[in-house]
Amino acid sequence: MTVSLFAARSRRRCARGLAAMSRLAAASALPAALLTIVSAPAMAATVERSLRIAHAAQPIRAAENPFTYTFTGLAPTISDGTLSIKGEGDFDSSGEYLSVSADGYGLGQITPGADRFIRDVTITQTALEGMLTDGALVVRLVLSPSVNQSAPGDFLTVRLRYEAPEVSVVPLPGAGAALGAGLGALVLAGRRRR
Repeated sequence: MTVSLFAARSRRRCARGLAAMSRLAAASALPAALLTIVSAPAMAATVERSLRIAHAAQPIRAAENPFTYTFTGLAPTISDGTLSIKGEGDFDSSGEYLSVSADGYGLGQITPGADRFIRDVTITQTALEGMLTDGALVVRLVLSPSVNQSAPGDFLTVRLRYEAPEVSVVPLPGAGAALGAGLGALVLAGRRRR
């Protein structure tokens, strides 16, 4: 009997405390704050990473294929992505080209037509979303067989660029008010059952 009386008193005290918190949350500007948080437009953060392979690490010629660039720790995307491929090497004739792939998907060929070049390859948002599910992207460049000479200054650089959702932080006072409102809603739901 004593335990049951104590439990009943505890429930009443808890309900009174929750009701007070609910009234406090209702009196504050909580609904306006929640509307502001919910209706705020999504912000974007630019993700930009670059990886370079220089002649000293791997000579820039077909005999050294493939040239692999692994980008890790990548956020999800909310836009198309761009791979900017910059290089210097034996790329001055029409038969000298690079085949580009990302996570095993072929993205086409680049025929620089000059020893120094910069070319962009676009990856659609839908394709990039699928590629980034593991937080990584592996880009491979395969040089045509006619790219057969390499010099000490030669290099290949791949730059990845896209927009990612910006992580928003909920301020602690707002989180406390939201907790109070949630607890108040639970009290109201409990009263309706009685």
